Amino acid sequence: MIRKTIYIIASTIALSACNDSLDLYPKDQLSDNTFWKTTADLETYVNSFYESIPGARDNSIADGWDNQVPNNRNTALWGEGIVPASGGDWSSDDWSNIRACNYFLTRHQSVEEEHSQYVGEVRFFRAMFYFDKLCQFGEVPFYNKDLQTSDVEELYKPRDSRTLVVDSILADLDYAIQVLPLKKDAVDGRIHKDVASALASRVSLFEGTWRKYRGDQTGDAYLQKCITYCEQVMNNGYSIWMGANDPNQNYYQLFIQEDMSNNPEIIYAKVYDRELNLKHGTTRQMAESTSGLSYDLASSYLCMDGKSILASDLYEGHDSLRQEMKNRDPRMLQTIDNPDHVFTSDDNGGNPVYHTLPLLRPITGYLMVKFHSPFMHDYDALDSSIDYPTYRYAEILLNFAEAKAILGILTNDDLDRSINLLRKRVGMPNMTLENVNFDDPGYYDCGYPISNLIREIRRERRVELVGEGFRSNDIKRWKAGKLLENPNAFLGLRVTPEMRKRFEEQSGGPGTYTRVTTDAPDYLLVSYMDVSPLKWEDRLYLSPLPKDQLELNKSLVQNPGWEDR
Repeated sequence: MIRKTIYIIASTIALSACNDSLDLYPKDQLSDNTFWKTTADLETYVNSFYESIPGARDNSIADGWDNQVPNNRNTALWGEGIVPASGGDWSSDDWSNIRACNYFLTRHQSVEEEHSQYVGEVRFFRAMFYFDKLCQFGEVPFYNKDLQTSDVEELYKPRDSRTLVVDSILADLDYAIQVLPLKKDAVDGRIHKDVASALASRVSLFEGTWRKYRGDQTGDAYLQKCITYCEQVMNNGYSIWMGANDPNQNYYQLFIQEDMSNNPEIIYAKVYDRELNLKHGTTRQMAESTSGLSYDLASSYLCMDGKSILASDLYEGHDSLRQEMKNRDPRMLQTIDNPDHVFTSDDNGGNPVYHTLPLLRPITGYLMVKFHSPFMHDYDALDSSIDYPTYRYAEILLNFAEAKAILGILTNDDLDRSINLLRKRVGMPNMTLENVNFDDPGYYDCGYPISNLIREIRRERRVELVGEGFRSNDIKRWKAGKLLENPNAFLGLRVTPEMRKRFEEQSGGPGTYTRVTTDAPDYLLVSYMDVSPLKWEDRLYLSPLPKDQLELNKSLVQNPGWEDR
């Protein structure tokens, strides 16, 4: 019951102004004068922030970058983005969560009972909200109090420096790390010390690489911080989940668990519960999705000897999806639908259904099955209660390896403590500093030279974390937008003449299957690629500020490249 209660979110608290001279307070709503009295009040207030933690409903959304291809193109990536007149994630509503955090932090002191845990939780959430703003806009105004209409100078101040914003985010997380309990001592479902360390590692890796790949050597200090935060988690007893005891099932089974509370890899899971009607529709949405994974992603999976498809003798070609996946990293078969994957079954695993041909619905033919449960009780609309791993140990290991590699201090022992644990789960050979020096002519230029080691760590990150919301921010922080100019980022699987004939038989006869064009023989060509190839523009690393806010606050400066859009 403890696990469930924090997900019964309280109604919105109306903190209304009162007539001090009469000292009368409305009896049908809460006010500052009646609310900030007990730790129960604080818990009720903090509970509302938990809805903001990313969950299962978010994982199948394709953002139009180079992993997941949507049915309709991301117009901004194709150079058609404009500065919004208003909104654009900069409206008052878009800052309301940050103001709500500051509202708490300027009022909680009236509670005399010890309550540092709730202060730590709120500072975690403020850091999370500000990190989202940093990733989207870069420099933003940082506020540590809730502003009133009388705070004219602060309301109209310019954006603060990246350093101030990032250091303030990390200061919030350092406080949370200090005061929050360890996972074993925390109420199940509440933020704990390791969640704060995990987010801090994500923030510091983002900032360290953002600066490093833009020629700013101050990024090294943040990469060192990232290593420290990762080691805080690595020393607290987590491990890579091997519960299926099968390299061909371990990875897939990790993401379709009803209860992740005792999973040693899960730092924090967004909890769903059928009894409390806390459910989502991920399985149904994925089965009906028109978005598909890209040929570029599919090509990035190594062969079982640890070499790329263009360097390995194990690769047998791609005349069919089964052939394409033969002798490949088992994560490929546990991420992309294929003829050997049980797509649906009854609730006991009986009556399995396989797709002998790729589905026609996804625009690329590659349908993601990671997070997709085969069980029919999860297929019903909005009726799945699979937990979602918002923070998992695999990310920590990847952050650790990447930060050390960029700093030039990664060792084979470090690889054994990090990436090789992920490879062991699926039976892939170890990565060593000595075996990453093979040619891979299939790797697309990211705009600047990188070592084979960095390239392989990025590849490992891509295939391990696909569909978990990291790819667009990874490309931004690496300053690697040129990767999206790779035509393979918007191509689908190969359709041989025989497969095309079978597709046409399914869809109504010859000529009805038209997505294969002479521009890319034998491949599913994403329709909007016919218009023009994508040409990356560096302004896309940041979003524009809306016009109304620039007019309202003359101290704000538009992000580079958006001034005349």
